[in-house]
Amino acid sequence: MSGRTDFRAEIREALGHWVDSLNSDERTARCMMIARAVYSPAEIREAVENETEMGLKFIEGLLALQARISKQGSKLSVIDLIRNSVNSVRIESAEKAQRGAGA
Repeated sequence: MSGRTDFRAEIREALGHWVDSLNSDERTARCMMIARAVYSPAEIREAVENETEMGLKFIEGLLALQARISKQGSKLSVIDLIRNSVNSVRIESAEKAQRGAGA
């Protein structure tokens, strides 16, 4: 259980540093999907820090993803996982906007 506790602490710390590094628009932009709802990085950080149900789901999702990635021999860090998640949503949103503009 210690590994999970360390991972949770690392997530909280990484999330805090990452969200603090974003500009105010990025901090509040709803760009991360969890359980079919979209949240901003600031909302995610708050949920993780306050250990709400959504925050715990976010951590559990990262734990599952980290386990899969580790089995494949990858050395991605928690912050890499968080950035990759946000980037994927932003790319998807941009692609949808382009398709909509072309219609």
